[in-house]
Amino acid sequence: MLPGGVSSYEMILVGIVALLLFGKNLPDVARKAGKSLAEFKRGMMGLQREFQSAMDDSPSKSSYSRTASTTTPAASRRPEPLDDRMAEVRAPRFAPPAAPPHADS
Repeated sequence: MLPGGVSSYEMILVGIVALLLFGKNLPDVARKAGKSLAEFKRGMMGLQREFQSAMDDSPSKSSYSRTASTTTPAASRRPEPLDDRMAEVRAPRFAPPAAPPHADS
């Protein structure tokens, strides 16, 4: 069994199916697939380089851990009300129905 869980039998089966589907165009299809894969890999490498350079430009992890330990979590702090009217809790106004609902059976 090859890496990735693909056996040699499965590879032969895929090759036969590809030959039946593409026939004479199989070399061109394989060439286009190879070019597309190479272009995808180049794009991924560029993305990894950009990400790595952005990570190198950011502050170090030690500064993150220092600031996190000195501040209190936002969830533990309760915001102050803007004025006294907002401090009291209000429920939405609800008028009960005048008659009980009719059961349609």
